Amino acid sequence: MPILEPDEFETGNWAESYNFGSFYSSGAEIIVNLFSELSRHILSNSAARTYSDLMTFGYFCRKASLSRALASVSALDKRFGWGTVVHISPSNIPINFSYSLVMGLLSGNSCIVRLPSKRYPQNDLLLDIFGQVIEKSEFEQVR
Repeated sequence: MPILEPDEFETGNWAESYNFGSFYSSGAEIIVNLFSELSRHILSNSAARTYSDLMTFGYFCRKASLSRALASVSALDKRFGWGTVVHISPSNIPINFSYSLVMGLLSGNSCIVRLPSKRYPQNDLLLDIFGQVIEKSEFEQVR
């Protein structure tokens, strides 16, 4: 899951090494664990505490929260994503892209997420934290 600057994205060279398609059923445990770990890192980060929207996202992607949301979906283990989802998030809501990523991955899809063109410090912090979490060996398959 590469995180690219706009000029890197425009070249299209990244697509050659990106594996498009769906690999997980909806609500796959590894995806829930990924976001649970991300939540733990966000909620324990002192810099994140200055951004209420980032802290709200940290609470949103806790394992208990995601499990509660997934419990209402019938036959979850028989549902699979349809492939790759492209998310174009609005530029006026900093953390909006992250919710879109959670929903896309939880539904079993691969995701391409366009971040807001405007730079927000909470987005940079979230991407730094996400980069640390996704590098863990237990998430290599998702990375």
